[in-house]
Amino acid sequence: MATFEFHREYPLAQILDEPSGFWIVPGLVKGLSPSEAVILLRPSEKGRFEVVFSSSQACLVHFFCDKAWPDSEAIDRRLRSITKLWVFVASGQVAALLRVVPRPLSCIFTLEGRSTLTIPMEPSLSAAEWHGLGMRHVSVVMINEDERRYVDSEQDAAQLCRYLRQLPSFWLHASRFEAGELDLAAAPNGAMVSYLDIKRATKMISMNPANPGKDIVRVRVDALPDLELEIERRHLIPIERGLEILRIFLTTGEPIDMVPWPGDA
Repeated sequence: MATFEFHREYPLAQILDEPSGFWIVPGLVKGLSPSEAVILLRPSEKGRFEVVFSSSQACLVHFFCDKAWPDSEAIDRRLRSITKLWVFVASGQVAALLRVVPRPLSCIFTLEGRSTLTIPMEPSLSAAEWHGLGMRHVSVVMINEDERRYVDSEQDAAQLCRYLRQLPSFWLHASRFEAGELDLAAAPNGAMVSYLDIKRATKMISMNPANPGKDIVRVRVDALPDLELEIERRHLIPIERGLEILRIFLTTGEPIDMVPWPGDA
């Protein structure tokens, strides 16, 4: 079994020359034993790999493959068999140990060849570690799955909302450093907002007291033709109200005007 130490810099060759094993995800995760592996997080390679610390609790590695893997199920099983993952961050020709993750990983494969490897950060990243990784923002926002924005002030949040008002429809995912995630889907017929905080075991959704109907309505996003949300009418709110919920979440981390989900039947 491998042994690495915190607060020590390792030459990249030393990490990569550990006992031979298998590459679970080509170029990303190297197996050291049937239940142990090492991953090296380095600056993103445009068009191929992208490393995103979406919050203090999780790191997402997005990657593309030149062609579909013939046995993605076997790769998924191998990932799930890992009980210890050594997570390193590379800087120049050396790497430092960031976390030892003692639980299974998750990997999502898509038909387009884009995959996402989720690495839980336990314990959560501290503010010092967050800043050491170059993260100065407090929130990360993804719009329509392909446009990312960073928010670190009320001005940034207000500017983002002004931009969103110009879009006929959109889907947005926002996460904060302290944890907490918010989704906002908006179309001409209204908006739906949902909130999740795993650490506090809290899940919430928008509610429109002026229209408590439980019939199903659809929210379609022009930029994502394959996305069609079906929600109860009572959860569809005016777009301006949805933007206000987003703005306050980005600046304070707290959800407003939402109800626990799932609620009453």
